[in-house]
Amino acid sequence: MPSIINFEQVLGTFITGFLLIKLGRKTILQIGTLGAFLGNALIFIGFLLNGSGDDATSDGQPLILIGLFLYMGVFGISLGPIVWLYIP
Repeated sequence: MPSIINFEQVLGTFITGFLLIKLGRKTILQIGTLGAFLGNALIFIGFLLNGSGDDATSDGQPLILIGLFLYMGVFGISLGPIVWLYIP
């Protein structure tokens, strides 16, 4: 799984170079922030569904994985590389 996430990050960085020209920095960061919120919300809901203690289940694991991949993908496209592309 770490190799899939690393590939997602590298692919997102290359995509950012092309999107930056068409959409601009502000739009990409706004979309990235919204996507990061949605990814974190899915992770939160997944952990709520899992429960804890005696009532622990694995019902929320798919949501946790989807949220993780969504967050890492959006971070790799927006919040991660934008700062490094604009450092003088």
